[in-house]
Amino acid sequence: MSGLDTAWEWLAHGETYYNIQGDTQDEVLESAVRLMTPPRGLTRAQVLAALVAREHLMSTAIGLGFAVPHPREPIVEDSADSLMAVCYLEHAVAWAAPDDLPVQTLFIVLSADHGEHLAVLSAVAEAVQREDFREFLATKPTKEELVDFWGKL
Repeated sequence: MSGLDTAWEWLAHGETYYNIQGDTQDEVLESAVRLMTPPRGLTRAQVLAALVAREHLMSTAIGLGFAVPHPREPIVEDSADSLMAVCYLEHAVAWAAPDDLPVQTLFIVLSADHGEHLAVLSAVAEAVQREDFREFLATKPTKEELVDFWGKL
């Protein structure tokens, strides 16, 4: 399965969240994780700790207003529970992006497999390079709309 296909599947397993609050990376991640239903076998505290620890190692911002927070290592027990959550921030937040643009949208990736994890990160980075995808995301689509659009990439 390609990275785009895996990402599409993980989007379908994840959720879409709106108006995520916070003025710092840590505050935004805490707000997002508070809303999320963690994958089976994990607590919100474990998910948050893994995301914050990774972010403190190196920013997950990929430029153009996007970040892809993810743990350094896969933390999900079963591949069937891997997911990607999309979070639209209440306001843009500085995130140490390579282009210095503040982040407006997060793709939180939680996975069970290293190879699939890297393929999904690559697929997201590739997708946000597309102007049509960025314009679509600016409309803050629902999960269903996003899954449908992604399936056509």
